[in-house]
Amino acid sequence: MGLAFVFQALAATLFAVAAVAGLAALLLWSPFAALFGLVFAALPAVFGLCAFVVLRRFTPVRGWMAVLCGFLLGAVPAFVVGFSPAAGFASANGVETVINGRYTLWGWFGLVKSVVLIGGFGAIGGLVFWLVMRAGPVLRGRRAETSLASGLGRSSIWLAAAIVVVATMASLPLIAKDRSCHNTGRDEEIVVTPRFSAVLAIGPDDWQDLEGVLRAFAAAEGWSLRSQFDPRGTPLGQFHATLCTEPGTMIMFMKDFLPPDVASRLPGGHNLRVTVYQPRSLEGWQDPTADLMGRLAQRWPGRLSFLGERGLPAPPPDWLLPLLPPNWAAEAGS
Repeated sequence: MGLAFVFQALAATLFAVAAVAGLAALLLWSPFAALFGLVFAALPAVFGLCAFVVLRRFTPVRGWMAVLCGFLLGAVPAFVVGFSPAAGFASANGVETVINGRYTLWGWFGLVKSVVLIGGFGAIGGLVFWLVMRAGPVLRGRRAETSLASGLGRSSIWLAAAIVVVATMASLPLIAKDRSCHNTGRDEEIVVTPRFSAVLAIGPDDWQDLEGVLRAFAAAEGWSLRSQFDPRGTPLGQFHATLCTEPGTMIMFMKDFLPPDVASRLPGGHNLRVTVYQPRSLEGWQDPTADLMGRLAQRWPGRLSFLGERGLPAPPPDWLLPLLPPNWAAEAGS
């Protein structure tokens, strides 16, 4: 039954690591968190396996023991690493947490909170480890009431399932990758560079109308539109939209988060940056870009300007002029 125990213990360890990685991905809502969870949980899981092997020689391993061991394997290293502040000064939410290289009371609270959270991850991993070992043919050092072949077969199934789960967790960033034309980095072999930049001088009051213009353009040209913007009156306003089509043309509208008082003090604080991206080896982006710029200039006369090299103001390119309305450069509000 020795080989069956080894297989079951390895399966339990892998399932524990996968549980920690999955929980991290759910809490942070990021597939990349699963990959980091696998990496950072691997070493504590190995120590947990060693602790289990040693402990079962002296006493039957209970569930609470596995949970406590997992918590300590997560919490103790986290406390040791965070015991000395990495910076001379630090703050969180406007409250100082580190002053002159020492934690304030609020800083110690933050450290304890982090330690407990990481320890909780370890406790869940320990519980999963114990449950998998309990479900297998060997636990507490006793022989299972099964034949050697049966025990080895069951353990092999557990180990194979654990490998599949861990491999799935490690593949989450690839599985969840956006392969649509909205992701300019979907193909690392194709260089995607900005081809054209403009500025649309409109504020939050016009964002809903802008989305309507973009939807009309997408419907007419057969493009895909993704848009998101904050309602008028929110403390931090953002407009973000991408229009794209195959084989890769993407037009991005972006307004960064800026508090209203900051935006009001900046020149063009409410402006939206318009950027056209296209794979370097492909063409065909000028005609639809000109069509869209013409629609924007028609809707907001005097609000559209263009940028050249290094982001400096520049006249519109020659290929764009025929599709701009006569009053595209009229004074705002005319």
